[in-house]
Amino acid sequence: MTTLNVIILTAAFLLLSILLLHLFNTIVNLIAIIKGAPFVPSRDSVISSMIEELGLGSGINVVDIGSGDGRVVIALAKAGYNAHGIEINPYLVIKSRLKVMLQRRKNARIHWGDMWAYNLSSYDCIVLYGIGRIMDDLEKKLMNECRSGTLVLSNFFKFPNLEQIKQVERLRVFKV
Repeated sequence: MTTLNVIILTAAFLLLSILLLHLFNTIVNLIAIIKGAPFVPSRDSVISSMIEELGLGSGINVVDIGSGDGRVVIALAKAGYNAHGIEINPYLVIKSRLKVMLQRRKNARIHWGDMWAYNLSSYDCIVLYGIGRIMDDLEKKLMNECRSGTLVLSNFFKFPNLEQIKQVERLRVFKV
């Protein structure tokens, strides 16, 4: 086998691997869209508003459902909260965990899983960037699992029946 053949086979293998990874990522993204919402990162201004609106002090348990690339979880951890994220996309979970590890955030955790199967009862605050079509079902989940008084911070989308107590630009603040 010549050097040229080895180079061609290696390039073909790498190209095929990239295509398969892209296909897998596309399938995972479709599953995420069907089960919840696509990954759309929250703006820095919205994340800052979330932290300002919380004002609960350190040691509070907060979860970002559909945590994407982990930017909200890391910002909450930097502010002193026990920050958790739940994400269904394995690529985003790996990316988030690497970011948490590189920033040495011991009070930040990223969980790989489906938000619909994840129990929210131990959290003082829920943050999310949902999508209109899931808000009814998500409201039912919150009402069934969260304690009375749990804060819910939603980037843009509102719930049909939860009491909205405040709105700051795109950020809506609700109470269970």
